Amino acid sequence: MIATSPATRTQEQELLVMLRTGPKTTHELCQTALAREYPRCIWRLRHRLGYGITATRLSNTCWQFTLVAEPALVQPELFGT
Repeated sequence: MIATSPATRTQEQELLVMLRTGPKTTHELCQTALAREYPRCIWRLRHRLGYGITATRLSNTCWQFTLVAEPALVQPELFGT
């Protein structure tokens, strides 16, 4: 298990909830409490937890993130549930 703080897990859960409702742009993510943390959260969700999140460049300053796949089994202790 990879040690993470409760705050990190909460941020990742918040980002997943947002992405499950549909694609989100960098502009939308920057308007939330995740403004500074979303890049790290997306990286961690992709590379350490196995979520499929695509990134599509919309312009020089805007990307769109889409949740396309979730891991078959998310270990409950990773999210403290």
